[in-house]
Amino acid sequence: MYDRGEQFRGELDTALGFVTKEAISRNKLTALSETGERRGMNNWWATVLLPVVSKYPVGYVLTWRDTFNSKFSVSGNPIQSFPDDFKYFYNSPRTLFLKEVREADVYKRK
Repeated sequence: MYDRGEQFRGELDTALGFVTKEAISRNKLTALSETGERRGMNNWWATVLLPVVSKYPVGYVLTWRDTFNSKFSVSGNPIQSFPDDFKYFYNSPRTLFLKEVREADVYKRK
């Protein structure tokens, strides 16, 4: 689900509500397997994605990246080293990134 306009937050909320209900009924995990922000929106991570995803037990979110640039760039926005909006998302107690997952040993592998 890619953000293509003002209605996206509601659409994402509806979709994650449906997916979560189905996942629970089937004893599965909820995932948002691919998403990305609206072009030119400089606060998407904190004001759109995080508030909606935080409402559900989403175990995995994959966001699109610009593979051809060495610095952080999202959907045509100017290239920069991680913008404050993404840092807010990253530092949220509702998100885990690879480093935290490894440190917490969430899989308890031996």
